[in-house]
This record gives sequence, structure tokens and C-alpha cells, in this order.
Amino acid sequence: MFTPNGVGIYSFKKQYIINVYATKLGFDNSDIATATLCWLDTEPKTEGMTNDIATARGNAILIQNHNGTLDIMGVQEGATISVYTPSGMMVGSAKVSGTSTSIGTNLCCGEIAIVKIGDNSVKVVMK
Repeated sequence: MFTPNGVGIYSFKKQYIINVYATKLGFDNSDIATATLCWLDTEPKTEGMTNDIATARGNAILIQNHNGTLDIMGVQEGATISVYTPSGMMVGSAKVSGTSTSIGTNLCCGEIAIVKIGDNSVKVVMK
């Protein structure tokens, strides 16, 4: 599936949505924190395969969002990250400097953000 500007959706090989909260007997549960964990470059190689197990190389990318801001960790320094709406409008971008990057958008809770990192992109529901 592609948006009008050619940004692919679901091109990451694996994607997990993680929801966590804290709980303690006698207290209300905390708010739920959500993150998207995905991997880049996860094509397993067959060379050096032992016991029918291939090692998959990949970079784990963690994407968290809150109040219209995306916090992204695990992307190579110097890479450009762009954020689009499903209709193809760019709503934010940043060049990675250090170990994490924050990108502010005008997206509201429940809206979809398409995060493009290099040739890969992932769909994230804003919280």
C-alpha cells in the first residue's frame, strides 16, 4: 500500500505494539504507555547457517508518541526521519543527532502518522 506521495506503509519487516502500565494492590493502575517496536534490514542470510537457524541482522527501532510528538530511538545518526499523514502531507521531519530524536507534529490522539526512515515506513496511531 502506498500513499499519494509514494511513501510505503508496512515496509518494516516486523512490528510490535507494546502497551504497559504499573499496578499495585490498593492503588489505581497508572496510565497506559504505548510504543511501537520495529526492525530494519531483517533479511536472514543462509550463509553460515547451523542447525537450520539463520541469524537475522537488524536494527531495533523504538517509536513512542505523546501529545503530537514522536520520540524515536535506534536510528543511525545522520538519517532523516519524515512523518506524513495517510493522505501524504508531511507533518514533521528531523535529522537524527545522537541516540534519539523527537519530532513534533500537529497530529491529535487517534490520528495516523506514517513514519518514514530511509526506504522504510511504519504506521503509528497517535496517543
